[in-house]
Amino acid sequence: MPDLISLIGVLGLLEMRTVPDQDPAGEYADNQEAMEKLQSLVPLASDNTTESYDKKAQLATLYLKTGSFDQAVPLLRDTLDGRRRLLGSDHAAIIQTEELLACALYAQGETVDALKEFQAACAIRTRTPGTEDGWTVQNMFNTGIVTWHIGEHQEACDIMSKTYKMSERIHGPHHPSTLSAMENSSFMYHFVERSWEAQKVQQKVVNVRLNDLPHDGGTILKSAILLGKICMDKEWWENCEKTYSLIVELRTNLEGSDSPATLASKANLATAVQKQGRLDEGEKICLEISDVARTEFGPESPVALRCKLRLATILSDKGEHIPALAIQREVLQIQEQALGSSHEDTCCTLCHLSETLVELEQYDEAVTALKRLVSALEQRLGVCDPEALSASLDLSMLLARIDLIDEAEDIVVNVISGREAAEDSELLFKLRKAVNVLLQHGRTAPFNKFYLGL
Repeated sequence: MPDLISLIGVLGLLEMRTVPDQDPAGEYADNQEAMEKLQSLVPLASDNTTESYDKKAQLATLYLKTGSFDQAVPLLRDTLDGRRRLLGSDHAAIIQTEELLACALYAQGETVDALKEFQAACAIRTRTPGTEDGWTVQNMFNTGIVTWHIGEHQEACDIMSKTYKMSERIHGPHHPSTLSAMENSSFMYHFVERSWEAQKVQQKVVNVRLNDLPHDGGTILKSAILLGKICMDKEWWENCEKTYSLIVELRTNLEGSDSPATLASKANLATAVQKQGRLDEGEKICLEISDVARTEFGPESPVALRCKLRLATILSDKGEHIPALAIQREVLQIQEQALGSSHEDTCCTLCHLSETLVELEQYDEAVTALKRLVSALEQRLGVCDPEALSASLDLSMLLARIDLIDEAEDIVVNVISGREAAEDSELLFKLRKAVNVLLQHGRTAPFNKFYLGL
């Protein structure tokens, strides 16, 4: 899900919450003055006293704030050891120090060690009565984030779900901590294919933000973008239309009606309308976008080309394949010159072009287009990438359709022999379909030993 992953930075997801052990800024004019003062005091604080370790923790907090993680880590380790000796292993200060150390380790890329510190702090909290509080919520949140980043996505998903439910109990459903945990939970749900739960949670976030922060368009927009992505990916077109109508309204107010982002959201709205069978309405939206994009950004700008391709798709759905084909040829020529033959946008156009050619029964040219697509995808992604293999299977089924059975069979045998298809459910489904096509042509021998294992 590369396009989903790209939203992480845009929406501010999967970011840790770093809360200091004690914030020294209130004692001094600013962080710089605080750091200079504490740096002068810490070398003198060599005695094993609570005050000594408090100063070290404060200085470490400032190092964290300023990005000096390598200086924060040794101070926090020393503070943690000292506080354990003085205060015992279950003291609140121990928990906070462990969590602060975990944040510093995480910032340095030491994810596994960071998770151990969070888990150690969490273990203390859970065995201490009455610890379902804001600190526990923060610990669970950060534990979920770190667990996610070490690749334990299902476990992270469960942790984040528990986090937002606890935050709801403690802070209420409208609290920023609750909404942040819900948003991260929604992203994780969608990533692990629990999209119904993702949509349900994210819709709640959007509704709360609309009710509580009606004038904070930027915050609402970020939440709506994730909701729109979930609905678009799962082809829930009615919800998709509602969400992108909101996104278009928000972006128009924030960025203007002619900004590239607003036009892209309008194109997504056109898709949602089109997929519900309202083709004339979708075509009207696309024509409006195309006119603006051509005027504002030029006829060969990326936003103008994407609008043209969306219009071509709608025309194809209306059965107007010849004008759709003309648009696709024009866009493909521009993209190949400007972006190259293996660019993602060029490949997408080649795919749609081949589909239109098949509809027009121009099979030879459709085969050529699909071969170019397979070659481009293999060059960009590798021969074993699911997207490249999927295009190869499309080519195989088209070749079988025009009775080029030997060539079709060779492609399917190559896909099976690699066995990469077994790891991808959508690709496996298409592989079964391609094998069935060849079985119908009497090609049983090459597939008898593979088919039952697919």
